[in-house]
Amino acid sequence: MQDQSFYTLYEVEKQTKGRLTKYKLVKAIQDGDLIATEQSPSGKGRGYSKYVISADNLNQFLIQESKKAKAPVNFDIINNQTESIFDKNEKNELQSLKERVRLLEERNQEIITTQQISDQRKKLISQLKSSKLTSTEKDTILTELSLIS
Repeated sequence: MQDQSFYTLYEVEKQTKGRLTKYKLVKAIQDGDLIATEQSPSGKGRGYSKYVISADNLNQFLIQESKKAKAPVNFDIINNQTESIFDKNEKNELQSLKERVRLLEERNQEIITTQQISDQRKKLISQLKSSKLTSTEKDTILTELSLIS
């Protein structure tokens, strides 16, 4: 487009391959986004253009429209990145849960051994309470109790 050239709405629509329709151009002119000169046709009927747009004004309008346009987003890349982040988080959570399970198993084993020792003590003490034991049997039970403790 040359700097001093003027275009009708039909020509602009044709050059932009339908991206800017006459309706959009008229709406932009009415809203004040696009500056155009209004023509008064000499006769009534079809074939007369109501507005003529200078090349400079059209270029400025196209620049403003391209700024308003949204940038295309590649959702595949975003999905892959979020999936990798979720995978990392899941791996971290899984590792922390495995560590917790290991610690709980260790503590459980300690509790079980303590419980077994306690049960053994109770059994030995109940044997000591019985009056039918000889002194050597009592001594062996006491030595076992001291070994457990």
